Amino acid sequence: MRTVAIKLMRGDDALVRQANNEVSILSKLKSLDPDRCNLVRWYQAFTDRGHICLEFEHLDKSLYDFMEDRQYQPLLLKEIRPIVQQVCTTAVLSPLINLLKIDTD
Repeated sequence: MRTVAIKLMRGDDALVRQANNEVSILSKLKSLDPDRCNLVRWYQAFTDRGHICLEFEHLDKSLYDFMEDRQYQPLLLKEIRPIVQQVCTTAVLSPLINLLKIDTD
């Protein structure tokens, strides 16, 4: 049995549209190598008592818990750099699956 993280979204109309859009994007991202592209693994979507649930790999801790542990002190530049690098790696690869359009002009 594996530990997972669940994102729970209420089942009202606006959130259902948002959840469907998110599932569409996650389905496209699933074609990329999560290790090479710095992506959290998404396993599946399901409904429970009318709520839409997205199942992801479990990571260390939430951003909220991380910041709480730091007494909400801002991140240092040396802590932000690897995060930005990971986001940029994903952004560069995203056009390959028609997810983002990035202007390089």
